Amino acid sequence: MSSARPRVGRLTTLLALIFSYAGLSSRAPQDAGLTKILEQVTQAERDGRFADAERLSWTAAKTAEKLGPNNPQLGNILLRLAGLYLRQGEAAKAVDLAKQALAADKKAFGPEHPRVAMDFSGLAVFYQGLRDKNGEAEAEACLKRAVAILESNPKTQDQQLFAVLNNFWQFYSFEHRYAEAEVVLQRALEVEEKSPERSELDLVNLRLDLAQLYRQEGKEEEAERLSAEIREQHTTRGNVQLTEAINAKRLADQYRGQGNPREAEENYKRSIATLEEAQNSNFSGLLPQALEGLAEVYVSEGRDSEAQELFKRALNTQEKAAGEHRDMAEALSFPFALLNFYRDHGRLSEIEPVFLRALEIQATVLGPQNAAVGETSYLLAEVYREEGKNEESLPFYQRASEIQERNLGPNHPTLGTTLQQYAMALRALGRDSEANAAASRAEAIRNRTTH
Repeated sequence: MSSARPRVGRLTTLLALIFSYAGLSSRAPQDAGLTKILEQVTQAERDGRFADAERLSWTAAKTAEKLGPNNPQLGNILLRLAGLYLRQGEAAKAVDLAKQALAADKKAFGPEHPRVAMDFSGLAVFYQGLRDKNGEAEAEACLKRAVAILESNPKTQDQQLFAVLNNFWQFYSFEHRYAEAEVVLQRALEVEEKSPERSELDLVNLRLDLAQLYRQEGKEEEAERLSAEIREQHTTRGNVQLTEAINAKRLADQYRGQGNPREAEENYKRSIATLEEAQNSNFSGLLPQALEGLAEVYVSEGRDSEAQELFKRALNTQEKAAGEHRDMAEALSFPFALLNFYRDHGRLSEIEPVFLRALEIQATVLGPQNAAVGETSYLLAEVYREEGKNEESLPFYQRASEIQERNLGPNHPTLGTTLQQYAMALRALGRDSEANAAASRAEAIRNRTTH
C-alpha cells in the first residue's frame, strides 16, 4: 500500500471491488449477446489488443442500453471503457466515461446506494489521471462524497468503507498531504480492526503504512515506536522477524510494477525464505502471495516451467492451511493466477481438478452449504462452459444456484447471474424449455433489482 503505487494498479483493484460490491460482476451480463461481446473484450485486453477492446466495449455499452434504461450492467461497461482510456493516457475521456457510469448507476441503484459511493471513489482515481489542480480538487470532493454515502447507509459493508478509505489516504499521501493521510488511514485501521473479516496480515500492512506516514511527517519517534510494537508483536521463535518478510514482499511488488525483475526476484525469494523459516500460521496467506508474485516475474521472463512450479506450490500451501484457517479455505475458490497461466497456455482442462479439490476441502472445512462452495461451483461451471463442456457444467451451476438461494435469498442478483449462465449452457445443449425457465427467472430477479 505504498503511495508510489501506479494509479492504473489502484484502478484495477478498485474496479474489481466496484463490480463485486454491486452484486453484478463484469462476467455477469444480462443476455447471451452481451455475454459474447464481453468475453471478446476480455480476450482482447488479455492479448493487449486495446483498440479491439475499445471497439467491442462500445458495442457492449450500446447493447446494454437497449436492454433497458436502468440496466445495472451499463455502469460496469462504461467504467471498463474508462479504464481502457486511462491506460492509453486519455484521462479526460476516462473522466467523462466515469461520470456517465456514475449517472447510470444513480438511475439503476439510487443516489445513496453503496455502489454509487464506489463509483465516486473510482471517479476520483480518473480525476487524478488529469494531473492538474482542478483534477485533484474534484478527486478529493468525490472521495469525501463516497465516504459520506457509505457512513450514512446501513447497508454498507465494512469492506466497501475500508476500500474507499484506503483509496482516500493514498490520494492524500500521493499529494504529500501527510497529516490528512494519517487521519484517514487511522480511520481505515479502525474499520479493519472491527471487521469480522479482518486479517492479521492486512492489519500489519496498514500499521507499516502508518509508520511510513509518520516518517514522512517527520514524526520519527512515533514511527519508531509503532515499528517496534509491530516487531515485538510478530517476533517468532528463532527471532525471525515477520515484518522483514512483509517488507520484502512489498518491495518486490513495487519492483515488479516498475519492470525491475531482478530486484523483484531477489526480494520475493527473501520474503519466501523468511516466511518458511517462521512457520507462523497467522500469516499463512502471505507465503502463497509471495510465491505467486515470483511466479509472475518468471512468466514475464519466459521461465514458464519455473513459474508453473511456483503457482502449484502456492496452491499447495493454501490447501494445507485450509484446515486451520477458514479464510484460506474460502480463498481456494479463486486460484486465478494458476487459472490464467493454464488458459494462456491452452491447458484450461488442468484447472478442473484444482476446483474439484477445492470443493472437497471447502465442503469438509466450511460445510457443504457454505457460500464459498457455491462460488467455487459457479467458477468451475464457467470453466467447463469456456471449454465447450456444457453438459459437465450443468450440475455445478445447479449446485451454485441452490447454495446462493439458500444463503442470499430467492431474489439476489448473484443468483440471477448464475441462472442466466445456466440457461445459456442449457440452450447450447438444445434443452430450450429448461433454458427458457431459467432465463425467465433470471429476468424476474433482474427486474426486481432495477425497479
